[in-house]
Amino acid sequence: MRMDRRAGLLFKASPADIPITYSGTYTDEIVLMGSARYRLLTLTSSGTLAAASPVLADVWLCGGGGGGQYGLPSSMSTRGPAGFGGGGGRNVGGSNVTIQSLTITIGAGGAGGTSSSLAPVGNDTILSGDVTGTARGGNKTSSGSASAGAGGSGGGAGSQSNGTNNGATGSGASKKPFGIDDYDATCAGGGGGGFGGISPNGIGGDGGTNGGNGGNSSTGSTTAGGTGGSRGGGNGGIGGTSNAACKGGNATYYGSGGGGGGLRYRSSTSAYYGEGGAGYQGICFIRIPL
Repeated sequence: MRMDRRAGLLFKASPADIPITYSGTYTDEIVLMGSARYRLLTLTSSGTLAAASPVLADVWLCGGGGGGQYGLPSSMSTRGPAGFGGGGGRNVGGSNVTIQSLTITIGAGGAGGTSSSLAPVGNDTILSGDVTGTARGGNKTSSGSASAGAGGSGGGAGSQSNGTNNGATGSGASKKPFGIDDYDATCAGGGGGGFGGISPNGIGGDGGTNGGNGGNSSTGSTTAGGTGGSRGGGNGGIGGTSNAACKGGNATYYGSGGGGGGLRYRSSTSAYYGEGGAGYQGICFIRIPL
């Protein structure tokens, strides 16, 4: 039987049917965003993506969240600061780009700060191939050096003996993938660590899109750490009576920063202080209009 070549030219495979493989961990599903249908690829580990034919897509990625800072007294005779919460990672994206071959490096979250690592940072999420892009990790400057709170969402500051201390701030932009409400916000800042005196006083600051302020230890009534940012920033460590109790909470959602370590000043010769919480890894979303 003879095929009509003209009829063959009219056939075009639906983007939903184009074979796409990825060597890392991912999901591939059909979703509804607003009133539009998309094929959504959610990539949660590094790998290489290959499509059988070019497809038009939107790409969104965020870097790993920064780790919370270490809560450490400047000396046993003075009250040093409790730890800053880690900043959330930045996010970047592209619209209506043609892709067929990509390599994606998912940025790991920064480890919680310790006495030997006072500025833990999140790692960059990097896209290369048909499309290139870099989403910086939390607590990073544009040059890649460490700078508390310079990520997409600043972490809260810990309280100090001389009053409040502002948390570092981030961009304040929407952290929801593709800027829509269908998905949870990423890149939340971690809470600042709590500070306690000989009697309980001082409360850590909250994390969030623009970072929270540390409480005034001379007027605070508790030693609780600050709460994390929306959907993922870790809690700040409390000013407890053990180093473990002062530890900042780990972040629990993509691109979010860990909580700052707390500090409990007990006397001129002893103090309890905690490590910062870990930041959470980045992520990459690729959506293909149907």
